Amino acid sequence: MAQATFHFPRGFLWGTATASHQVEGNNTNNNWWAWEQEPGRILHGHKSGLACDWWNGRWREDFDRAAQAGQNAHRLSIEWSRIQPTPERWDEDALDRYREMLRGLHERGLTPLVTLHHFTDPLWLTEIGGWENEQVVGYFEKYVHKVVEALREYVSLWVTINEPVVYTASGYLAITEVSAQPWIEWTFNAPQQGTFILELRYLQLSGRHAARLAVNGKDAGEIILWTTGGPATWGWDRTPVTLKKAKNTIRLSPTGPCMIDHLNILN
Repeated sequence: MAQATFHFPRGFLWGTATASHQVEGNNTNNNWWAWEQEPGRILHGHKSGLACDWWNGRWREDFDRAAQAGQNAHRLSIEWSRIQPTPERWDEDALDRYREMLRGLHERGLTPLVTLHHFTDPLWLTEIGGWENEQVVGYFEKYVHKVVEALREYVSLWVTINEPVVYTASGYLAITEVSAQPWIEWTFNAPQQGTFILELRYLQLSGRHAARLAVNGKDAGEIILWTTGGPATWGWDRTPVTLKKAKNTIRLSPTGPCMIDHLNILN
């Protein structure tokens, strides 16, 4: 039997991804935590609880496992509700906790990719309508500016909004009891279709502003638009109005029944 050894090309990133609500534990100030507390939402009454207990330091164990498995990258997300617990307050201690995680990745030879929004929203944002309220664009821009300025020493690869189509389509179109908008009932009608389109538009605008902020400065950065089926990675020209395709980039073709042109986010 013929045998061969294959090697990834130089610079190829091989790793795993997590979302803050999946791993940190006790994210009590976001919309999904509130949804979990309602009776009958999850089989056997299960809740995320401590999750993988990253917030108390157990990220070290998982990062060790990733490095031992031969990975050289990890994608994690920032929990907006921790960084901005109220519209008027920023939590610097939470930012320090994320700095510690990012330093931990570098110490283990893992390149960080940071997702700025991975499906969870602060409760205060939910209370004013979330992504259906046009104010969300300004709020998200301020949040992204705060996070990027705080963490850019450790991060050069940013995911603006994880799978924006999944977030909206699962919240308004898919027939499932677990939605991106936990409070939406599953009777789809014309007014709800308009809300779906409106929310998608605000996601697009927010993604555009976030991308500009994440790469603002003299050094070009990279934005990863995470779609259903894989990432489309793009380099940002030094002039913040021109996109150019990143060198040595493999673009994975998105799959799935409900896709949009994700590049519209940056047009």
